[in-house]
Amino acid sequence: MSLELQKITPKPLKRVSTKKYRGAGDLIARVAEPIAAASDAVFNTKLKGCQACQKRRDKLNKFLPLP
Repeated sequence: MSLELQKITPKPLKRVSTKKYRGAGDLIARVAEPIAAASDAVFNTKLKGCQACQKRRDKLNKFLPLP
């Protein structure tokens, strides 16, 4: 019985385009929105797309804009 090892080559990482992001708020929202969607599904909440989140996102974009 012989084991044959296969060479696994990692795929190159995709660069995140900053053209569609205005600031730090957009980057944080990209991470937070799937978490909010999962929370909505599990706990029957309505976090995704709430107005308070959008206001925080806008403030962070103004405070920490991307170049």
